[in-house]
Amino acid sequence: MICVTAFYFIIWQDAPIVGKDSFVYMEIARDLTDFKLDKFYERTIGYPVLLLLTGSSQQPTDLLFLIQLLLHFVSVFLLIILLYKFAVPTGWIIVFFIFSILPPAAGAAGLALTENPTQVLLIFGVVGLVMWHWKGGWLWLILSAFSWAYCGITRPTYQLLPAAIAVMMLMLPRISPSLIADKKRSLISCAAILLTGLFIIGGVMLYNQAAFGYGRLTSLSVGYFLGSKTVAVLEDAPDEYAEIRDILISHRDSLAFIDPEYYHSVYDYEWAALSEIQEATGLSKAEISDIMMDMNLKLIKSNPMVFLEEIALAMGRFWLPMAAGSEAGSYPKWFLLLYTMVHFLMITLFFLILIAIEGIAALSQQLYGKLVEGDKSIFSLRLFGILLISVSLFYTAVLSTIASTGYARYRWPMDLLILFATIILIDTFLKFRKRLSRISTND
Repeated sequence: MICVTAFYFIIWQDAPIVGKDSFVYMEIARDLTDFKLDKFYERTIGYPVLLLLTGSSQQPTDLLFLIQLLLHFVSVFLLIILLYKFAVPTGWIIVFFIFSILPPAAGAAGLALTENPTQVLLIFGVVGLVMWHWKGGWLWLILSAFSWAYCGITRPTYQLLPAAIAVMMLMLPRISPSLIADKKRSLISCAAILLTGLFIIGGVMLYNQAAFGYGRLTSLSVGYFLGSKTVAVLEDAPDEYAEIRDILISHRDSLAFIDPEYYHSVYDYEWAALSEIQEATGLSKAEISDIMMDMNLKLIKSNPMVFLEEIALAMGRFWLPMAAGSEAGSYPKWFLLLYTMVHFLMITLFFLILIAIEGIAALSQQLYGKLVEGDKSIFSLRLFGILLISVSLFYTAVLSTIASTGYARYRWPMDLLILFATIILIDTFLKFRKRLSRISTND
């Protein structure tokens, strides 16, 4: 791991690469130097804290790049340990290691953006919770609870994820008692994750309420980003929103000829229009966001099928490989083709095998019991880890496609966990197939 880290640190001379969002994060980092915020920003404080600690508030430093690389490979190392503990064959562990060190997987470490820390926090959350339920140890629980919570202030999409994980842990002893060996640990982890999330995420919200009058993480609420679902029907907005509506339409139409270095697609029209709306109305970003919430909800109510169509389109974008995006030009065409094929194969196998195994467990407890006989604890832990990943992935997909554009970069932090889960599922399926054949022969 150290050698791979050193290799990337040496060859990636331009890293960490600055994106358009990086400037906002650096501005927040500079604002945090006196341990308070003077302005209500459209981004959260989680990543700016890392920028501040690495001296990257003016310009991303080599120290930031090194730390992000180390975090990536530490998370890979932890997942490899879990694969080993789950008795996954060495060949599959090598496959996981190879894919985890390829540029598309490690590339987030070279960006001054939230993808890398979000990925690391999600992995720490999963590994910590699995190890807590397996071996105990308060440090694992603390690592997990903190990671789930801090993920919420790194990417606001994940602000409700601790609650989703806590609810899962609360329900699991009832709906699938075989996956939980110690119900007491399940309740403790549920309380720890929920309370830590309330303390960290709720604390930031309370600060923003006291300082700026808005009890949320960012100045732009989900209502603003619902504009990605009303892009085709802006003309239907009531006249009470005429000033904002006309500005949005103008920017939407102009982004038909977009600058790919700055905007991802025409769906970013609300970002492009924000400054002009502020100048025209004299309103703050938070006030504009509240108005657009009302406008977008009215448009969605009057055009429900358009809303559903946009969600379907966003869901399609969500599952695309990251190497199909604007950074694709940095890879050879043969590599892009191979990577894309492997990506879709991985996603397909993940869902097909997950449905098959969960189907066996749900429809025939007797058959499932025979399949896991002798290794019940290992298989239970495998499925527990996969369930954690599945809940996180489902949560990410739903929030990213309903409340936003569903770009593949929103799924990017989950990709290593998807690969990890797919390898476990493939090995579990092969073991079940062999045992099923043996059971059939004996019968």
